[in-house]
Amino acid sequence: MDEVARVARRDAKVEIASEAMQAVRDSESALRSVMSQGKKLYGLTTGVGALDRNAITPDMNRVAQINLIRSHAAGVGAAMPSDQVRANAYAIKYALCWP
Repeated sequence: MDEVARVARRDAKVEIASEAMQAVRDSESALRSVMSQGKKLYGLTTGVGALDRNAITPDMNRVAQINLIRSHAAGVGAAMPSDQVRANAYAIKYALCWP
């Protein structure tokens, strides 16, 4: 918890281990390879939810991914305090990119 507090309240620098970044690059490469074969990948080459039968072309993919993030980032009420946002982002980083 001390580390989370340093990140959230004292703006400590957060880094992702080089091994974790390599795993992200490897995953991206594998996804791009499958996508280049014209295979359906939910949320990458197709829409999501009720739009899952809609094709997303490679030239539409970047915009579709940005729109997906924006749609999930919308909220109700006042913005969260920055220390809570930083703590949440750190928790997500920790869950997805083990040190």
